[in-house]
Amino acid sequence: LLEYSKVTGDMEIRAEAVALFWSIREWIVNPALMDRPVFPGGAVVSSLADVMVMASMAMELAAVSPDPRYGEIMQECLAAALRHYDAERRILMETVAMDGRSLAGTPEGRLFCPGRSLEVAWFLLHVLQRFPDEARARQGLGIIEGSLGVGGERGDGGLSGFRVVERRPSAQVGACR
Repeated sequence: LLEYSKVTGDMEIRAEAVALFWSIREWIVNPALMDRPVFPGGAVVSSLADVMVMASMAMELAAVSPDPRYGEIMQECLAAALRHYDAERRILMETVAMDGRSLAGTPEGRLFCPGRSLEVAWFLLHVLQRFPDEARARQGLGIIEGSLGVGGERGDGGLSGFRVVERRPSAQVGACR
């Protein structure tokens, strides 16, 4: 919708794009609104896909709007993405607990997608152009290197799809094959 409004100049469509952005934000902040409830005793989690979606949309909207909330959301996304950071491997894990506890004992907590990790690192570097931080920029470059290293272990030079970082099962990987 935003791209369409840029080309056509249709401000009603742009307003629709903005309204959709805020709805998506609300759905991500309150997952139960999309029938993704947190079950009693379960961890409240962050999905790297959600971080990527919010970062990319906020960057696009910030380019056409002076609303400072888009910059704030980009900074939130930077912090959220770094919660997914696995320092040992220098990658971004798909799912992490919001309270910081390890999810390594769960299938979701072992899942890594090299392509998404790379893409989020790319978004982070774009966010850091707007909000410079040399240490985080180095970390973003490290995430790219780590993701290529861990994700490029296929043997044929290609980038693997979803990976399990520990040699234990993951429901997602099995479902993707």
